[in-house]
Amino acid sequence: MKFSTHLLTLVAATTAVLSYNIPVKREDDKCESEIKDYKPCVDLILVPFSSENINASCKTLATEQCQKFFTDIEEIAPSCIDNKKYDYLSKGYVKQYAAQNKYMCVMDENNKLCPITDLNINLIFNKNAKPSVSEINNQSDKASEETCYSKKCTDALAEYYKTLSEDEDIIKMMAKSKAYNLNADDFKKDAQDSYKFFTNSDCTKKAGTRAPKVYSENASTSEASNIYVKMSSMAMLTLSVLYLLY
Repeated sequence: MKFSTHLLTLVAATTAVLSYNIPVKREDDKCESEIKDYKPCVDLILVPFSSENINASCKTLATEQCQKFFTDIEEIAPSCIDNKKYDYLSKGYVKQYAAQNKYMCVMDENNKLCPITDLNINLIFNKNAKPSVSEINNQSDKASEETCYSKKCTDALAEYYKTLSEDEDIIKMMAKSKAYNLNADDFKKDAQDSYKFFTNSDCTKKAGTRAPKVYSENASTSEASNIYVKMSSMAMLTLSVLYLLY
């Protein structure tokens, strides 16, 4: 199973989300009414993090209002849950967005962006970059390896994959998505494998031996390395590719 295959199918699958700004049926008005007071929280899903907004976005994510929104979406917006126009507000999607944004708000020991967050902001979310699939794959693998040099970044990323492997709402959502062409068991196994990678001593022993290198600093990692983390280049880019379509 190659990441490039998943990425290509993911791009096709996420085009459906573009319906967000298209008014369709009258019952959508009820959904809009339910989420209107939570616009800053909804924007965390729809607006990509950037170097300009990440600090403000992370502060917004930490507010009591948004913590409640991401935890109690079914209670707050029941009219949105089964509305295809608002697929991004299904319980599984919202939980995944919250988990990824939580990771992206973690800084390393030098108060700098973690490698994958830096890559997302400066390459994946950057509309001017227009990266190729091979470049995304290559840089994602490098960022995953560099993550191991920061305990804070590694722990946060391991927690993300632990959430993916254990949260049934996320697993069911991913299994139904055409983005992965995986059943629930396969998706869960990939998440578990990635969790094991970031908690394995081969990764954790690197923490603190040097500062992690990041994409924005034009860093390069060893070309001799053959480490390939399936989910690190897949699950963490679920939203990244989605943002490219806006």
